[in-house]
Amino acid sequence: MEKFENADALNFMAVINIIISIVGAITVWSNFGTTRYEETNWFGIIGGLAILIVGFTQFFLLKTVVDIYDKVDK
Repeated sequence: MEKFENADALNFMAVINIIISIVGAITVWSNFGTTRYEETNWFGIIGGLAILIVGFTQFFLLKTVVDIYDKVDK
């Protein structure tokens, strides 16, 4: 049986983080992307894009930490 390590937990958190950020961005775009009169709401679009960018940034940061853990363990 393999030992569950911090790197495995961070890898799992990175995957969960990217899924939540994609779902969150789609939710913001669909709910706040247009107004009642079908006009484009740029604040909703920019907010969804910001959520997506923050999610991807955190994903790549966690993946970098996982790579560092793997190099230290070797």
